[in-house]
Amino acid sequence: MPLFFTTGFGGRKLSEEAWGPKYLNTKETLIFKKRSTLYGESFVPRPQPPATAVIVEGYFDVIQLHKHKLFWAVSSLGTGVTIEHLRQASRHSRERAVTVNMDNDEAGFSAVLRACQSIFPTAMREGIDVRLAFLPPGVKDADSFLDGKSISDYVDQVLSPSQSWFLWYSKVLANDVNSIEGLSSLLHRLGGLLADSIPARFAALET
Repeated sequence: MPLFFTTGFGGRKLSEEAWGPKYLNTKETLIFKKRSTLYGESFVPRPQPPATAVIVEGYFDVIQLHKHKLFWAVSSLGTGVTIEHLRQASRHSRERAVTVNMDNDEAGFSAVLRACQSIFPTAMREGIDVRLAFLPPGVKDADSFLDGKSISDYVDQVLSPSQSWFLWYSKVLANDVNSIEGLSSLLHRLGGLLADSIPARFAALET
């Protein structure tokens, strides 16, 4: 039985038409900081850590995944993934790998894009292997996916096809290239991302 203690509370509105924010968490305190707290972390197996931890977006996603015995799934409390979340989750993976599976909506897509521009390069520099997993079209989140499906379906259709964040982001940027100048700009941006992502142990060798 895992050991844990309460640091704060969080809730999610059950109807999209209801007034108020989608997620509502305890205010920041000395022991509750949303940017470094992972819901469900206390239940991640420690004696036999998985190859990769899984970060999803909401509480219900984690509850559903744990119900299906995927205990290495945690949630970013309904907010975007931070570098602190990635550091924390990677500690529970024997390969320092984290697979991120955000909600299949505009907010989730935007959160991943923002992370590709800042947080994921920092994680790569620190030796954390970040991969992106996406739900099938029309499926909003992991909770919805598992409604009537098995955990094997989730692993086979969502986690197994995951890809490196850098590869995915390169494809996204390449979609906007329609000229030589655009290609030059793309290569420049990708080169900058790679430079920012060089693991610290290699960067030290260059100086």
